[in-house]
Amino acid sequence: AAQAGDPEAQVNLAGFLLQGVLFEKNQEEAARWCQRAAERGNAAAEDLLGRLYATGRGVKQDYSQAEIWLRRAVGHGSLSAYANLAAMYWDGKGLTQNASEAFALYRVAAEKSFAPAMFAMGIFLENGIGVQRDVGQAVQWYRRAAEQGYPQGQALLGYLYYEGIGVQQSGSEAVKWFRNAADQGAPEACYALGLSYRSGRGVAQNYDEAVRWLQKAADAKYEYAWSELGTMYELGWGVPQDLPKAIGFLSSAASSGVAVAQLRLSRLYRSGRGVTRDDATANDWLN
Repeated sequence: AAQAGDPEAQVNLAGFLLQGVLFEKNQEEAARWCQRAAERGNAAAEDLLGRLYATGRGVKQDYSQAEIWLRRAVGHGSLSAYANLAAMYWDGKGLTQNASEAFALYRVAAEKSFAPAMFAMGIFLENGIGVQRDVGQAVQWYRRAAEQGYPQGQALLGYLYYEGIGVQQSGSEAVKWFRNAADQGAPEACYALGLSYRSGRGVAQNYDEAVRWLQKAADAKYEYAWSELGTMYELGWGVPQDLPKAIGFLSSAASSGVAVAQLRLSRLYRSGRGVTRDDATANDWLN
């Protein structure tokens, strides 16, 4: 169908080639198929081609071309294109940074129930980006995104319940949303669920479950999970004490800039627990 000129088949093929699904991954070939579909006015292809130009995947990075194709997709009603054009205004990449314009574009897509845009509305309103700060409105947008199954929205709504920001604090409600997002593989939610199980806040304390969820987050390269797993292996919480393993996790987290891991690693080097005592390395981690 793609060879016959069906634009929907062409953009689907482009997606497969980008992801390496059914075919060997080939970004340049993906871009060519996407271009063919976009030139036939397919909104999804126009949006994807705009993103390819913005990121330089399969084509030479060109923000002006990215803007052209995203605006064409917006003209054809692509909600994703509204959000992607908004992101360019927000980041100031290829366009003069304009948070108010970004907010306006996100709003169009959000009001048509596009979950990533609803989540972005929450971010803008919670932090007063391009609009007057309104945490209550932010919570409503996060909730709408979460109820659509958007994992980032679920994770952030869980955090708001955990901390009692804009809502009445509720550990159990926080855990519910963390779990929904974690079940979709969101690393920040796996991390938060692991901490909830470790502390027993909102759920019965269970170190085995804490380790399981923190490990999932660590496997996704979530650096704060490395730090917490390092602490658990250092102290023997829910796992046999294993200082070499603790140091491995803490080193990964510390190298990624996690301050608490740097502090714990410094203390281990200064005391010589699990490593050869080394005051110079201890001081390096504190600096």
